[in-house]
Amino acid sequence: MVTLTQALTDLTNDTADLQNAIMNIVVPGITNLQAQIKGMQGNPSNPPNTNASIETAAGALESMKADLVNALAPSSAPTVPTMSPLTGPAGTLVTINGSGGFGVTQDPTSVLSLGSVVLKPASWNDTSITFTTPVGTPVGSIPVTLLIGALTTTVGTFTAT
Repeated sequence: MVTLTQALTDLTNDTADLQNAIMNIVVPGITNLQAQIKGMQGNPSNPPNTNASIETAAGALESMKADLVNALAPSSAPTVPTMSPLTGPAGTLVTINGSGGFGVTQDPTSVLSLGSVVLKPASWNDTSITFTTPVGTPVGSIPVTLLIGALTTTVGTFTAT
């Protein structure tokens, strides 16, 4: 069971990254939630079930959260991206460019990897992703892969020097 506090916390954290969808989803969702809460207030002779009311409100917030995530999911797979530079030491800033489809922000299920190491991108938008090769990257050729939705793409090979 999702608590109202957890649903609000999750929604708050996610909306910080999903600002472009807020006006289209959150505002109507809040209006709907307010109407649901008003309808749950009942009358003094028939008080509402508080637990059911909280679960209904939490469910509405979870639904809004899911709508936000879906709104910013990539609309299509990116075209075969390019990467540069292709070689360098640990600490090299690498940019992956595409013609759209990465997603406005990194979806929580999207994964960028250098070999078997999952990377935290320095930046992410619909047409480019940047990352820094981590300290300790072994010397040699290492594949860079990108998982977006169900599609895994090998972006290229980075040669660590």
